[in-house]
Amino acid sequence: MRRLFSVFVISALLVLPSVAFGQASGTTGEIRGTVYDEQGAVVAGAKVTVTNSETGISRNLITDEIGRYRALLLKVGVYEISVEKEQYRQAVRSGVLVQVGDIIDLDFTLEVGEFTNVITITGDAPIVEISRTQVSNVVASELIENLPVNGRDYRDFVLTTPTSGTSERGGVTLGGSRGMYTNLTIDGADNNSPFFAEQNGGEINATFTTSQESVKEFRVLNNGFSAEFGRSIGGLINVVTKSGTNEYRGSGFAFFQNEGFVADQLESTDYGEGTTLVEQDEFSRKQFGGSLGGPLQKDRAFFFFSTDVQKYSIPRSVRFTWSESERAANPDIAALEGTNKYSSTDDNTVLFGKLDYEISDDHSLTVRYNWSDVVQENGINYYSNNSESTQGKETERSTSLVTSLTSFLSDTMINELRFQYADDDIDRGTNETVDPVLRIDGVGYLGSTWYLPIEVNAERFQVTNNFNWLLPGHDVKLGIDYNRTKTEELFIGNARGQLRFRNLADYLAGNVYYAYQRIPLGGRTIEESGEFECTVNEIAFYVQDKWQPNQRLTIDLGIRWEGTYNPNPPTTNSLL
Repeated sequence: MRRLFSVFVISALLVLPSVAFGQASGTTGEIRGTVYDEQGAVVAGAKVTVTNSETGISRNLITDEIGRYRALLLKVGVYEISVEKEQYRQAVRSGVLVQVGDIIDLDFTLEVGEFTNVITITGDAPIVEISRTQVSNVVASELIENLPVNGRDYRDFVLTTPTSGTSERGGVTLGGSRGMYTNLTIDGADNNSPFFAEQNGGEINATFTTSQESVKEFRVLNNGFSAEFGRSIGGLINVVTKSGTNEYRGSGFAFFQNEGFVADQLESTDYGEGTTLVEQDEFSRKQFGGSLGGPLQKDRAFFFFSTDVQKYSIPRSVRFTWSESERAANPDIAALEGTNKYSSTDDNTVLFGKLDYEISDDHSLTVRYNWSDVVQENGINYYSNNSESTQGKETERSTSLVTSLTSFLSDTMINELRFQYADDDIDRGTNETVDPVLRIDGVGYLGSTWYLPIEVNAERFQVTNNFNWLLPGHDVKLGIDYNRTKTEELFIGNARGQLRFRNLADYLAGNVYYAYQRIPLGGRTIEESGEFECTVNEIAFYVQDKWQPNQRLTIDLGIRWEGTYNPNPPTTNSLL
């Protein structure tokens, strides 16, 4: 079956801008403004040089006939802007911070005088946001580096922004929408799981596939995206990773925690008669790693590398929900809880590498690679009324390779081409592979887990091209995004069956209330009945224009079209 889904987004906003902070691009920001003389007349033909203070990479611009300059696709960082023209004193402004998605409007006034005389403009860039066209917030590097989070998952910092929250599955919600509607991009590339409808790394058994050590900053957009962004009806988390600079910089961290740092855990009162303290004598948490970045060639080539290793061991107890009087009357039933204690482990390793290379004054290349490996044992069910047999082992290995080429085709035409290849392998198995699921109402679960095993391989190939065309009074941007996702899954619910008992007495007497059993159809085996393979092709086109007919009026217009193409089923349902 083929389904076509189209989305049109048209918006017109009239604003009176002196500073424009909007979502400029997926991974970059921009600086724009007008150059005047002392009488307030515009200065055409002035040379504007925008230099990244950390890498020394410069962009040379010329003001147009209405005195405007526009520096697009600037990498996140601190910049110095100089403006010069014959018969005028040179003006320089430094310390201009460009964050992801920023559109910073900075005007200059040139004074008549010797060209060799320089006017240095001090002070921070203005922060009045009167032309913001959407609700968004930047989580900057200072916050990521200094605020403590348990587990070093950068996604937790989203909770510092307004209207954000956590879904019942542990995902990120924005503006009250479901977690599955939040779109996560890293360096402009899709980072969502096609199987779980969530961010790669999972939600219920949270793992991180991108280290906090490699994240520079990110912007959280709640609504009002420009036409460049789509594929989501909720919010957008737009992440930019770190890059090397002209200085060698490194970091290191090590955290250790054992049972001596944690109190005994108070168990739930569901047992009917009081509570129980569980000793944390097997608790252990280790986190260590670091980063290193610097120049391969000054002002031209830079590298950045980081690693993050985490190893957890958390004690768990099994205590079914029968009362102490039942336990005293039936001393043998305590054996159903097994050893009554076991450990859940979580071992996670992430490696990240990035290369930035200025091929020439007109072309720049970025290549980054991310690899993660996760092994979790006894981390499937965290409820105390589940026996250890219902637990399982989960492994996940993911890779992501993203390349981006930015080309300045002329003074008015800029192209950004991006490729991504990503692969995510998940394998979830149960400790008990033979016995059925045993559910005793009001007591707990024995045997295996009904929804395991699960195996998922998701392979993604993505191509994005954005083209900027600067015209007098217009910033026109158009692009195409193609996303091909191939998913192979094994999901066998109730493969070993499930027996349910009304109460403990029925269980001890062998009186089954009802039973589930998966029965494959069409001559397939049980395993074949849970196999699924699907390739989905998604394509989107957009055009947007930031039109400024005069200095005090800006009109934003955008339109986007999206199509999703699903494969035809192998066997058509005749009832549809």
